[in-house]
Amino acid sequence: MHTVESAKKPHAPVKKGEADAAFSFRTCPLPEDPSKSAAAKGSIVQELPGDSYDQASIIVGVLRNAPRAQAAAEFVRFFDEPATRQLFAANHFPDERTGN
Repeated sequence: MHTVESAKKPHAPVKKGEADAAFSFRTCPLPEDPSKSAAAKGSIVQELPGDSYDQASIIVGVLRNAPRAQAAAEFVRFFDEPATRQLFAANHFPDERTGN
């Protein structure tokens, strides 16, 4: 078994031939387009039912003593922009505000 330190990296050992398979959330960077998945030397072979695991969460906030608090607050507001929310929804990111 090979473990990785980040949710962004489970496919790297497969691509390198160091592992036969990887387990990750759909939001991890594996292309959904089969032709792009093949180019990435991987494909989705099984999906788990949504009710069989807890939903992933994305938490955004500003640190109490952030040296650039205004810039950080602007970044947080970016997540509430309609275009950002549409982008996240299109890429299967969870949104507890809408129940998706």
